[in-house]
Amino acid sequence: MTQDRKHGALENLKQALMQEFSFAQDTVQRLFNQHIGNVSGNRCVNCNANMLEEIFTFDYADALLLIAMAKAVRQNTINGIPFTDANSVHVVQIDAPDSVRHRTTQASKLGLIAKKMILNSASKKIQRRGHWIITTRGWAALRGELVPKRVAVFRNQIEERFSDRTTLSDALRTNRNKAAQIVDYSPAVWVEYGKLHEGYLL
Repeated sequence: MTQDRKHGALENLKQALMQEFSFAQDTVQRLFNQHIGNVSGNRCVNCNANMLEEIFTFDYADALLLIAMAKAVRQNTINGIPFTDANSVHVVQIDAPDSVRHRTTQASKLGLIAKKMILNSASKKIQRRGHWIITTRGWAALRGELVPKRVAVFRNQIEERFSDRTTLSDALRTNRNKAAQIVDYSPAVWVEYGKLHEGYLL
């Protein structure tokens, strides 16, 4: 549900309370502020939780992250590491600016990468610290295939997946910095690479 629809639903609830119980508007607003949160603000007045829905769009930085991770995976396989293990990338070590390395949350919500999960000493699944894997969708993007362009996220949960699609090449074109480096990317490279490792992807 988008933020506009959420806001509309809450406004309808306010109107219903005023009509059904003859509550004054300021009384209803006070009830909402106390028990639901300040729906017109960015933060809940009770717990300070984020009340904004975010739209994550596959863009230049996400594309750079994906390319840098893929190059690290390919180098791992060249070094003799089996693909399943090679596809676990310690993101802080990839050849990319900090602003790109910090895009893991957005890229994961877009379904391009996922946390590398391992079992701890109590046999509980936890993320291997700082390690991420490229998903089936991420490799599809690298091959030049269409992938989802946007998702709506509310409190770190995906609320809505939009129907529009994009490609990694289009994502690279979203950069507005004319002085940015030329990105070495060719879908053909990853089409061939993917054929070698089909069946090992999430």
